[in-house]
Amino acid sequence: MGRPDAWAAAFFDVDRTTASSNLLDAYLDYALEGKKLLGRGIWLGTFVPKLPLYALLDWTDRVRFIRGFFRNYRGMTLEDLESWANRKSGDYWRRRLFGEARAAVEWHRERGHKIVLLTGGLMEMVRPLGDLLEVDEVMASRGKVTAGRFTGEMESEPLSGPGKAKAARFWADGSGVDLSESYAYADDMSDLPLLELVGHPIVVNPERRLEKLARAKGWPVRRWTLKGETAPSP
Repeated sequence: MGRPDAWAAAFFDVDRTTASSNLLDAYLDYALEGKKLLGRGIWLGTFVPKLPLYALLDWTDRVRFIRGFFRNYRGMTLEDLESWANRKSGDYWRRRLFGEARAAVEWHRERGHKIVLLTGGLMEMVRPLGDLLEVDEVMASRGKVTAGRFTGEMESEPLSGPGKAKAARFWADGSGVDLSESYAYADDMSDLPLLELVGHPIVVNPERRLEKLARAKGWPVRRWTLKGETAPSP
């Protein structure tokens, strides 16, 4: 039993857990907007060679990957990114949101649980998903902005690995949430510190290493899809 003055929370990772998305998808949707065919070709010609390095970093060190990938935002204006988010990102997330994720959010809401999106993605990209799902809190990475433009650096530690669990614990302590009664949904080995932080870890669409570990620990493993059922089930 949790403390009488505490309540539970449900922490949802975003990419490949709550939605069929990743840092690359959101960035491309924004960066290619308004470019004509020739301009797209030239831009992709400079960007595509970076993909093998990003894939390697994502597999070996998620924090380094996030830091490296966010350098692509260098020189972009905060105003342009927020304008894109206001105009397009609602549709972007509606197309990618898993039916089971929406159902799980409603299941927790009906039980009075606090609902938190917790992701390494950029805050400006992810905030509209929080609005769509009407969550209580969105915790995401923040890019450093100087004179209205992104520098390519980050304001603080990326929300991945131990940093994601640290952020969840800090928020829970300040909100009176009992982590032993709380839930976490995630897909990647880098999310292991977050999953181990709560009393009810749930693994969604896991990569091979996490699935093997989850089954050994007896954690629930879920497969969520874009055509998934919307009947509530944690």
